[in-house]
Amino acid sequence: MFVDAISHITAANGLLRVDARAVTAPGRQALAGVLLIPLALAPTVVRSLREVVKRAEARRQQSGTDPQIPGGPSPQADDPAGSLPKRAVLEAALAPASERTMLIEEVTSVSVSGGVYRIDCAARAGDGKSRPSGTLVVPGERIMSLIGALETMLEKLPAKDAEADLASIATVGTA
Repeated sequence: MFVDAISHITAANGLLRVDARAVTAPGRQALAGVLLIPLALAPTVVRSLREVVKRAEARRQQSGTDPQIPGGPSPQADDPAGSLPKRAVLEAALAPASERTMLIEEVTSVSVSGGVYRIDCAARAGDGKSRPSGTLVVPGERIMSLIGALETMLEKLPAKDAEADLASIATVGTA
């Protein structure tokens, strides 16, 4: 799922719902999909996302090449730097609504190619084993602001919603 902005972060029924947005035309954004993160895991998921992105950025600055953190898919040499985001936006727009919702319980790997972060996410399946739930594709210049917005919204989350699995709804804010 291509993401370059987030909005309308809501906590309800034990889940953090994040509306992921993507620029579709000059000056316009559309809903790219919805990210669902269990409230109990949200701080851990966001913290691990920040850590792997920091490691990737440190390796990129040190080596001058795009890194993979750890075990992510290899960068596609045949994909020109600008074509992947456009293709990802088109695929997201054409995907059925059910495919535009991603449950995230852990960040499994991150790779960077052509200034674009690919973040592999996983969730537990019915058998309790971790299974891939999708890949977030985020432009490099937007990644830290998205992580910062998630962290800010988590801080605003009412403590009672984070402590219990309540059926209450709290709109945390927009980013």
